[in-house]
Amino acid sequence: MSEVIPLSKPGILAKVPGWLMDQEGPLALRPSALPGILPSFLRFVASARHSKIVSIAQAMATLTRDVYADYAPLLEMCDDKALLGETPCSRSV
Repeated sequence: MSEVIPLSKPGILAKVPGWLMDQEGPLALRPSALPGILPSFLRFVASARHSKIVSIAQAMATLTRDVYADYAPLLEMCDDKALLGETPCSRSV
């Protein structure tokens, strides 16, 4: 299973200016796109509240709870079992 903690964590917004200034950073934005993405950005900011993060993480955990059982038939076909592994995520909500 992958991370179930959403990206909209407190503190993420403080990283945005640095990402925008870094040409190889994870975020790029054309100024002309700002009006179109503003509603989504505001929802992202609203989702950075602790209570909302917990709610989102619980919902995502429910959706992915059976991921290993669901993928078991496909994973059984993997010739190199060394490529498979389970690593727990730390809880950082």
